[in-house]
Amino acid sequence: MKLHPMTWTLVAVAGLLGGFVYFSEVRNASQSEETATQAASLFGFEEKQVQRFRVQTRLHNLLFERDSAGKWQMQEPDQTPASDASVAYLLNLLATQERDRVPHDQPR
Repeated sequence: MKLHPMTWTLVAVAGLLGGFVYFSEVRNASQSEETATQAASLFGFEEKQVQRFRVQTRLHNLLFERDSAGKWQMQEPDQTPASDASVAYLLNLLATQERDRVPHDQPR
């Protein structure tokens, strides 16, 4: 089977264009996933960055602080050691929580 030279040229151009589109879409898809992950996080901090935090409700006002040994201590209303696992769980939820809504100025 003999093909016309113009057919080979069109096949080559189609292959180049297809390769360009494929690589640009793969690169953009990975970058947009990363940006979406950053934009989707509710708070912009990591768990290890928190040294102190306060939990306020109508009935309670609790203050937790990390001591020099890295252990969590409740400072208010009583000064007592806090459960490191419970504090770590709460901070992990806050640090990794994602938005369930998109701001009006950002496209979905």
